[in-house]
Amino acid sequence: MGKFGGREEGIYTVRNPERNGVFIFVIEGAFEVQNRLLHPRDGLSLTHVTEVEFEALSNDAILLVLEV
Repeated sequence: MGKFGGREEGIYTVRNPERNGVFIFVIEGAFEVQNRLLHPRDGLSLTHVTEVEFEALSNDAILLVLEV
């Protein structure tokens, strides 16, 4: 979970990409995750990825990343 400023970028590296997927949930603000635009309360499930790239598009944006 992280709080980001506008235009701040990040990368989440999946610890075990052969077995796990990633669930992304936007709590506050807007993000671009893997070239998809997400707004508050949007979720995105990704499988077969080794890393997830994201960029905060608004100030004080909050993103939750769960590896499942």
